[in-house]
Amino acid sequence: TAVLDHDGELVIAVSAMRATEELDAAKILSHRDLVTHADHLVLDGNLCAEAIVAALDVAATADVPVLLEPVRDAKAARLAEVLDPGRPIAVLTPNRSELAAMTQRPTRTDRQLRAAAADLLERGVSLVWARLGERGSLGSRADGDVTEHAALPGEVVDVTGAGDSMAGAYVHARLAGRDVDDAVAFAGAAAALTVEHTAAVRPDLTDASVEARLASALDDSTRTT
Repeated sequence: TAVLDHDGELVIAVSAMRATEELDAAKILSHRDLVTHADHLVLDGNLCAEAIVAALDVAATADVPVLLEPVRDAKAARLAEVLDPGRPIAVLTPNRSELAAMTQRPTRTDRQLRAAAADLLERGVSLVWARLGERGSLGSRADGDVTEHAALPGEVVDVTGAGDSMAGAYVHARLAGRDVDDAVAFAGAAAALTVEHTAAVRPDLTDASVEARLASALDDSTRTT
């Protein structure tokens, strides 16, 4: 259950996480074939640290790319202990405060954001994709490339589900053969469509609708330049 303010921003939420808490390392390891045969693995900080370590270890043995979503500050801080170059993470998706919690570094300025991201890159992360709200996102890669991705303009109705749609759309795009930058753009359009709707899982969110949103943003950009 989520309570939003008049701008559609989350004020407070109540969630029952008992099922997630029962998903421990033993359960992960008993279903290791599901991980080793996956095309992509998505984990989030609601899992206990032991379960995340088990999943990362199994994924590493089969070279399965992993996207890890920290969820919130307290859980992001707990995730710091699982990061290790021996457990590679393809994409880590913190917001500004979660990035600070994971690194114990300030993240108020762009320079601080990049320094905090660099810390995580040294610990086995290939792409630190920092979410910056209405500004968009900042992608820092292990090869030294840093790319800012502007948020698409639009009316915010409800931010619930934006992060999940962004992560899901990114993985979907990568599995469809898009490169990282194209996948991030695709994910940003999916998130924009999500926050413009009252439903957390927008029922009409499709490849076609996301492509149309991207095309519309490109047309608007062309007209203003």
